[in-house]
Amino acid sequence: MAAPEYLTALATVVNTPATLGTLEIGIDVFDITIHVLTAFDAGATITVGFTADTDAYSTGQDVTSTGRKRPTLGVSVGFQSSPIVARAYVTGSPTVGKAIVVMDVKSLQAS
Repeated sequence: MAAPEYLTALATVVNTPATLGTLEIGIDVFDITIHVLTAFDAGATITVGFTADTDAYSTGQDVTSTGRKRPTLGVSVGFQSSPIVARAYVTGSPTVGKAIVVMDVKSLQAS
């Protein structure tokens, strides 16, 4: 069994979307965690996905309080059949906020 790997990005009000990395063919996305370091304002949420589907990996997680958040996983969690760039999107129009977004993945390709 492949060891888990982690793609991470710092999501703030000035770098949305924040790029987590490229998911290659054969990568299994199995979890998302959001560590809110500075609470966002303006009712902000964070989603994780890609350009054509911004909540493909996790739906809108409230990030208006600090702490570790476990968002509801999106419909594209699982085996990736084509390469795609994963990104974290901050919704709303917050003026403050900072969070580390962690995508847990593992390679299902045989070495």
